[in-house]
Amino acid sequence: PSKMQIPSVTVDTRDLRPGEGEGIWMCDVVVAAYTDILANRMPDHGKLEELSSAVSDILTDAEIILNAAKALPLIKGGSTGPEWEKCHDNQMMQEMTFGLVFVKFD
Repeated sequence: PSKMQIPSVTVDTRDLRPGEGEGIWMCDVVVAAYTDILANRMPDHGKLEELSSAVSDILTDAEIILNAAKALPLIKGGSTGPEWEKCHDNQMMQEMTFGLVFVKFD
């Protein structure tokens, strides 16, 4: 994110694990929104809220297309508050998590 144009978002999948039942898998889709810190060194809550709202509108109940699998609509989960990471001195980030459940066909 330090070399990306800000504001921006990244998408990552985490915690792939088998679910209950034959061929069922689950994972978290984590979207991180990045904004610059305001001049007073505070998070840009307005921009983070704008990005979070847009991501939520796009991904809540979205159906991801996977090869050799059938995905259920994404399940909106929680989000973190604005966080600062030392490696990104002038930026704040906020993560939003969506649950992905899919059936894998062998």
